[in-house]
Amino acid sequence: KVDREADMGQKSGIRGTPGNHLLDTQDNFAVFVPGAFPYETLDTMVGVMAEGDKAAAEAAVANADAEDPLAQLQVLDISEIEGIKDNDFVRGDRDSAIYLIEYSDYDCPFCGRFHATSQQLVDEGKIAWIYRQFPLPQLHPDAETKSAAAICAGDLGGNDAFWDFSDALLLN
Repeated sequence: KVDREADMGQKSGIRGTPGNHLLDTQDNFAVFVPGAFPYETLDTMVGVMAEGDKAAAEAAVANADAEDPLAQLQVLDISEIEGIKDNDFVRGDRDSAIYLIEYSDYDCPFCGRFHATSQQLVDEGKIAWIYRQFPLPQLHPDAETKSAAAICAGDLGGNDAFWDFSDALLLN
């Protein structure tokens, strides 16, 4: 499953971690978030997505000045990414209009910082969050083992066990 998830990430344009897509499940488009962006940037885009549509998201990106992190986001057609799967581990309301699909590496320090940002958006009820494995063993030799262990925890203990294990790895 680790390899399948990493392959999904590569097919969706992910090249580094964390690599993320905000997915609008109602208007069927996605926004690529290439890295550990601050809460304010994600909150702004989630707000645009919740209140608008693909054109509003495109306008927010296009109208951002070069120093604004929003300018680095990219609006995509939903067919360009691997969307929600039945076997995904999901944190938050599964009926959410907006999902964050994160491809991440448990040993990536940027992923650890982004984990808290993602959790804040879930806690505020703004998104549901899918965590997918994207270990970078050339940088983090233990990453694949940790990814396999997290999936095993989820397979044995369910969704909550997966997230508890992931929190322990990323927040400690």
